[in-house]
Amino acid sequence: MTYNNAQKYILNSPDYVESVTSGENLRALWNELGHPEKGMKYIQLTGSNGKSVTAEMLVSVYKNTDYSVGALTTSLRNDLRQNIIVNGAPLSFDDMAECVGIIYKIASKKSKQALDSKSFILTKQEILLTAALLAFKKAKCDLCLIESDHKHTDPTVFLPPPFTVAICGVIPSQNKNEIQRIRSYISHGIEEIVSSPQDHEAYNVISNTCAAVNCRLTIPAKSELEVKQLSLKGSEFSYRGLDYKLGICGKFQISNAIFSIELFNRLSVKGYPVTYEQIYNGLKNLKLPAKFEVLSINPTIIADSTHSDVAISTVCESMSDFRNVLGSKISLCLPDSPIVKEYVRVLNEKKYEIENIIVFGESQDTNLDCIYCKTTKDIIKSILELIKGDSVLLISGPSSFTQKIRYELLLRLGYLPL
Repeated sequence: MTYNNAQKYILNSPDYVESVTSGENLRALWNELGHPEKGMKYIQLTGSNGKSVTAEMLVSVYKNTDYSVGALTTSLRNDLRQNIIVNGAPLSFDDMAECVGIIYKIASKKSKQALDSKSFILTKQEILLTAALLAFKKAKCDLCLIESDHKHTDPTVFLPPPFTVAICGVIPSQNKNEIQRIRSYISHGIEEIVSSPQDHEAYNVISNTCAAVNCRLTIPAKSELEVKQLSLKGSEFSYRGLDYKLGICGKFQISNAIFSIELFNRLSVKGYPVTYEQIYNGLKNLKLPAKFEVLSINPTIIADSTHSDVAISTVCESMSDFRNVLGSKISLCLPDSPIVKEYVRVLNEKKYEIENIIVFGESQDTNLDCIYCKTTKDIIKSILELIKGDSVLLISGPSSFTQKIRYELLLRLGYLPL
């Protein structure tokens, strides 16, 4: 199988399969593969916001150690190799093709053996997770970071319990399904939780659940945080008396950083120690495409991959951090989805003046004055025509959208995209 065919196989697979008993096909696949999920030491990254950034911070620090580390993110990238990271680098074309090819052969055989040819169908996330397990096993990873999928049926629930769960972002105390999901992680034999609840009710939910099963709970001490500098190039802060630099900007990313520092401290106790210097350098050198990334100045163009309401509020809060520099006028470039109205709502609440809304998709009756573009080329053309001088543009949406627009725009601006 070629890499191109491997990518098509994943993208053409369904998001979920209603007719199959939960996890049945995945367990059968892992059985055929000799159970690559067993014997793996991994951290489960779950929560509402910040999972991918936390994973990138962990990878950035551990790649300068003697540990072999693998990471899986579930939000599909344009280049699916970037969803599976081994020792700080995306999976190679050959390795990705090999892993997916093995899965495809077994799925094809199982489908032919089944009475109903449609009864053995794997979802996108099942294929991606299994490909990651095969890659991690081949690389003999000492430690793996596996992100939960909150959009569809999450195949990571069929993995053996992780030795640590990191709950990123806000704990949604009003979301009963999400709370039950968190409780299920804790009750399945987890010994260690690192989290950052945003309010007293959320803290009570998770602390009471942990106490009931004697699970250790670690929470960042925000009283020990001092933000020293915020800029569009990065941030400087002090935490628990130690100074740090962060290669990405925004206060929320500092929150992710101190969350990661607490996670490093617990992992050190668990047998994966890192030094202060390794953490410092890993955070300082961190560069994340389309994670509140400044693509240009004058005009200021910022790209941030996000899609949830919680994340949208966080992005707008990060914009507010630089209001004294960027002003209160902003333009948006978004996919045609509910996030258009959500961004408008949040920005209006924050008293921003929205100058332009460039939308990728067909014209819809949204009661908003939008510029609709049917192709990426049309979007880039609209951006270059409308965004000039001291204008501010925010490009946002799911990773697949934001990364593509970011890449094409940087090419037009004369930069070589990462």
